[in-house]
Amino acid sequence: MWTKSLGIKKVFVLNDKQTYGFGVATTYRTAAKKLGLTVVGFQGWDAKQSSYEALANSIKASGAQAVFLGGIACNNGAKLMQDIKAVNPSIKLQMPDGFSDPGANGAVANGAYISVAGEPPASLTGQGATFVKSFGKQIGTEPNPYAQYGAQAMQVMLQAVAAGGGDRAKTTKAIFGIQITNGIIGNFSINSTGDINLTPITIYKQVGKKLVPQKTLIPAANLVGGP
Repeated sequence: MWTKSLGIKKVFVLNDKQTYGFGVATTYRTAAKKLGLTVVGFQGWDAKQSSYEALANSIKASGAQAVFLGGIACNNGAKLMQDIKAVNPSIKLQMPDGFSDPGANGAVANGAYISVAGEPPASLTGQGATFVKSFGKQIGTEPNPYAQYGAQAMQVMLQAVAAGGGDRAKTTKAIFGIQITNGIIGNFSINSTGDINLTPITIYKQVGKKLVPQKTLIPAANLVGGP
């Protein structure tokens, strides 16, 4: 959705050959095709490789305007980005939350777009805003976007434990179908498969050592539900 909003029509999709990376790259490829984008390449990268110049040249030759790096930064992500940008400085870089640490990405990722599940911490209200302020004060910086999910998970567990009355099986059962009102991430429920009904994804732009929120998107179910 974000790639299309930038006016990009051709994208090259990479993955780091690991479960997470291949999964997120495959989901991106499927969604891109459904949105009318042309996926001009789908390829894995070797984390132990010393040079990605050949791969970078093939990406440029494909006519791709953007490249999606499905994987994690510690799988030689910085070197991969450096080689891609060295061959084609104008290409847009887009990554999932496996690249959500600007320190690991390095300066080459300045201007890159990185998607992270949930709302930006600063946009939370009520309990969420209180948590961000309080926890941020403790750690001396704005919390990572996933911190709010960790805190919310503890609230869910405490509510389930209370409903279970000390019985392990009842506590487990109470999580499925649970309703949370005015929680840290807002009002939501957990369905029979353990998924919550809130599906925001925030696009951040790397600016120096910070991730700056650009837009929060809510993808349609058909874009995340398989082929």
